[in-house]
Amino acid sequence: MMDQIKGEIDRSPNKSLLLLSSILLYLTMMGAVPSHGATVSGLGGHSCDAFMRRVEDQNEAAIDGYVSWAQGFISGYNWTNNANKDIKIGHGGLIIWVIDYCGTNPDKKYYEAIQIFVERHSKVP
Repeated sequence: MMDQIKGEIDRSPNKSLLLLSSILLYLTMMGAVPSHGATVSGLGGHSCDAFMRRVEDQNEAAIDGYVSWAQGFISGYNWTNNANKDIKIGHGGLIIWVIDYCGTNPDKKYYEAIQIFVERHSKVP
């Protein structure tokens, strides 16, 4: 049976690539799951407290990772929102906002902080 499967995979690299991609996608989707059912991967699943510890340690590489995650989240919002109200903020402004929010809400998840940021900055005046 294994020889037959291996033969199929050898003869059909596109099928094996599709199978591998499907398995990787499934494994990726097993990340942190917020209460509303969406999957959160990467640094977004960490706590605000974890982010604040990186700030206190002045770990610039880690902070950049968190900010990059947030910028990707915001870019995804900008790409998909129907109100055509893009959120525009620089690296420094985003760090200041997240430090303020996470400093007062250490038990929240980092993705929740960024969701709050988007909710507060996406309202059309």
